[in-house]
Amino acid sequence: MRLRIPAALAVSVLSSSCASPPARTEARAAPGGQVELSPADADVWAFAIDVRARLAGGGGAAACFFDTNHGRTGGVRRDDTFTATLDVDEGANGVVATCRDGRGHEFRSAPAVYTGKLRDAPTARALATAAGRSIVLDGSTSQVAAHSHAALARFSWSVRRGLSRPAEALGDGSRLEVPQPTADGEYTYELRVTDTRGGSDGAAVGVDVEGGRAAIAGGNGATDAEWARAGVVYGVIPPLFGAPPLRAVREALPELAHLGVAALWLSPLFEAAEGDFGYAVTDSLRVRSDYGTLQDLRDLVGDAHGRGLRIVLDFVPNHTSDAHRYYRQAAALGARSHYYGFYDRTPAGTPTHYFDWTNLPNLNYRNPEVRSLVTAVGLDWIRDAGIDGYRVDAAWGLCRRAPSFLSRWTAEIARVAPRAFLLAEASARDPFYVQNGFTAAYDWTEELGHAAWEHVFDAPDGVARRLDDAVETTRRISGDRPPPLRFLNDNDTGARFITRHGLALTRVATIALLTLPGVPLLYSFDEGGAAFEPYDERAPSVRTPHPELVEFHRRLIELRRDVASLHGPGLEALYVGAHDEGYVYLRRAAASAEVAVVALNFGAGAAKLPLALPADIGAKERRLRSVFASEGARRDAASVELPPFGYEILVSD
Repeated sequence: MRLRIPAALAVSVLSSSCASPPARTEARAAPGGQVELSPADADVWAFAIDVRARLAGGGGAAACFFDTNHGRTGGVRRDDTFTATLDVDEGANGVVATCRDGRGHEFRSAPAVYTGKLRDAPTARALATAAGRSIVLDGSTSQVAAHSHAALARFSWSVRRGLSRPAEALGDGSRLEVPQPTADGEYTYELRVTDTRGGSDGAAVGVDVEGGRAAIAGGNGATDAEWARAGVVYGVIPPLFGAPPLRAVREALPELAHLGVAALWLSPLFEAAEGDFGYAVTDSLRVRSDYGTLQDLRDLVGDAHGRGLRIVLDFVPNHTSDAHRYYRQAAALGARSHYYGFYDRTPAGTPTHYFDWTNLPNLNYRNPEVRSLVTAVGLDWIRDAGIDGYRVDAAWGLCRRAPSFLSRWTAEIARVAPRAFLLAEASARDPFYVQNGFTAAYDWTEELGHAAWEHVFDAPDGVARRLDDAVETTRRISGDRPPPLRFLNDNDTGARFITRHGLALTRVATIALLTLPGVPLLYSFDEGGAAFEPYDERAPSVRTPHPELVEFHRRLIELRRDVASLHGPGLEALYVGAHDEGYVYLRRAAASAEVAVVALNFGAGAAKLPLALPADIGAKERRLRSVFASEGARRDAASVELPPFGYEILVSD
């Protein structure tokens, strides 16, 4: 049986009779120096650590030993250094190095404490299959703990319907057959595996029931955020909502739920360098103190779930801040720091970074502890706070340095959260991301960080042509897999769209955003036309300078959610103006003949736009009714006439 010794007791225990050297020798200070034990105190994201000791000064050491709470381990000599690999338990592990010189005198190092950060627990794996009117649940591929290898003792299953309902126990067993639910909806089947040492782990698999038929929805190796197809993501900068920020966002949930958005993407809320927006992370396992507490986040998530809203965190796995304690120790101690190898370096040992981000050193994914750390962070926020997914910052950076890791990371997230929304900050035109488990990626061009719509609205002439080209280019390359995240504003677009282009064009562009295929993003206070720049660290003086826009957004979000053709995969351009700014496109549903037609006028002059529907549309579906139109829009059987910056949405009657 292994004993864990608290850090405060580790040194005294190591000095006791069971770990001390023979009585005939006396530990003393090394002549001319001391016993150097490396690495320095550290967090260890593994179950073992390589340690080194040397006797500084004098004639060096003839032998060195490492005393731990597991006993004494002899070092292997390499020149004047002795090395060993020591077991690391979860929690504090005290270590003292003892070196013996050629005359038999022994000398001790100062103690080091290595804190084991990994849980020695089994890995639960949940699979499901639909068999007639039953669901077969299978946990037999679950694995024993990597360190202790303790046998699996219990498999417990439960089911949860929707976001906020409590789980209901189903029974025990590595394989369980249960009746298929009768009511339509989202069901999450959760497995809890416990081993003989009491270690436990959870996994889940989703099942969607619609029209009495069940379909597996993620968990069998991939996420399936089906809700994102019809939903709208809303970007939140917590401090702009008030103080303390997480409580202020929670207070805003009724308004956001009424707006109709499906998920809130919170800008980075981990501990970060003072004054930073949040991407200079100093501790990815702690809520930043100026935002609130872990309990505040849990309360926010619970309240959001009760209102049908999901919470997505901004995850930063590419780098840390140079103010992170890992980086600071590595900078101070060099190779004596356990964290030196946590950072990507040039052959000369200089930390790497992208662009001019010299304060954001890249993590080294060749190091297995970095991989373990980032995986643990991704799982912990889901387990501890119940969040619903991640926007993965600088995913393109990991694609360059660690592509195989990304696929393993998304699979681990899917194992515990089958409906997680995983957004890659990378171009949707690159097939890598959908092939490696992401739900969506950015509607960027092939040029890093440049949105496909970046220059669409720069000049008043040719907007319709440029927008159609941007949309069709992304569709031609990616086929909408992954679906592109489209936006007019985000954290990196600087001055808001309404500031750059005015209210009239904002309305028409917003309709395009919310009726084209992909995942639409609204950013903080877009619905009210607020004007600010995210990195200015200042809240807008007025959140809703255009209150009429709030209902405008709410109605569009409702239409997108409720009209199947507006969130289906089909898109056909019916008219792209060459001498006007008219743009007309057809949207088709995935499993219905019903269609929607969207007619937009991006110009300052009136435009008469043809409505020429494809021949394969049936007579019933050709009967269109207007569900959303600007004042002054008029229509006949063959065309729609729109005023300047006018619009109309038509759906099958």
